[in-house]
Amino acid sequence: MGDGDWGSLRWVEASGRREMWQTFDINFARAEFATISGLAAGGTTSPSQLTWGIEIREDDETGAILAQTPLHQATERFDWTPFSHVVALPAGAHHMAFVIHGTNSDPVDAGLHLDDLMLYVGAVFWPDADGDGDIDMTDFAAYQQCYTDPNTAHPPLTPDCLRFDRDGNGHVDTVDGTAFIACASGPGVPPDASNLFPGCSF
Repeated sequence: MGDGDWGSLRWVEASGRREMWQTFDINFARAEFATISGLAAGGTTSPSQLTWGIEIREDDETGAILAQTPLHQATERFDWTPFSHVVALPAGAHHMAFVIHGTNSDPVDAGLHLDDLMLYVGAVFWPDADGDGDIDMTDFAAYQQCYTDPNTAHPPLTPDCLRFDRDGNGHVDTVDGTAFIACASGPGVPPDASNLFPGCSF
């Protein structure tokens, strides 16, 4: 996987769901985090939208969904855009299918191109500011140093502080703090791959 050339999907108008897939074998001693990343370019004619995502299914493309990315919306522009999502995969030996799917319900043609698609074991979580594999009070101290009053003008957030602005409103405030607390694991305790709170990955 990730050989730099995955493929393309093409829809004629109002053709519903289409998909492409590749199968692989994997064996985990315990539940593991894995990161799905790549580049996507796709589009359709405005104001119509193409909805697409990635599923990891047991056995083949018709099997039970083990993990999936959020859905993406591709509009009329075919610009290459990087994406990265953390998923949790169960322990054990599995034959799996990596399924790229999209739905076009509008009366226009649409297309999706994917490149550099990779699935690798491991994850980076946005609250883990010091990169030590847990989310604890050291990371919370970094959040506090970035805290800004949403009702007061302030300089633009530094790159180190942008990670804590989870709602993208230009402030690091109590809303972002609530998201931090939901992802906290404690000192020396990595996030649990069998119980990942949504929104904790980059």
